[in-house]
Amino acid sequence: MIGNNKGAEFESRVGEILETLERIHPGSVRVFTKPLYKLREDEEIIPDFELHFDLLFEEARYIIECQNREKTDSALAHKIRHIKALTRKNRFIFVYGGSPTEWNLAAYKNDGILTMSIAEFSLFVGRISIQLHRSGHPDEVSVEDFDLELARFLEDDVSPSDYERKIS
Repeated sequence: MIGNNKGAEFESRVGEILETLERIHPGSVRVFTKPLYKLREDEEIIPDFELHFDLLFEEARYIIECQNREKTDSALAHKIRHIKALTRKNRFIFVYGGSPTEWNLAAYKNDGILTMSIAEFSLFVGRISIQLHRSGHPDEVSVEDFDLELARFLEDDVSPSDYERKIS
């Protein structure tokens, strides 16, 4: 039961990050929690989240799965492959809280799945917000206030200034 609480708390943190983005960009971001996909008449799959955001040049959609375990199991990869095979959904993000093996992370990446720690996911969401802001989408909240809200999800060595990609 403790493991389930740990997973639910982790999933809730990911949900808070997504809800913050949606609140700041209400006309451009939509977050769906536990969306139901009917793959066949008798088969349903429920991922953790689906994120939609509208940039000037595309409408992006990501299915997001979260897992906070020291080891990831292959059931998650099978679930994502199944969704990819039977729907038009093809963009996935795996947000992890534990320490998945390099082998599992490489397998996810080979399947075209973005893999991110919670801190990396926070930065990813920060970058989406900056792109939406630059694209002329109105914000409910200032960029500075969003930085402060998002900062609570970041690790100590990451700050909002890290949202911007560094050119070396």
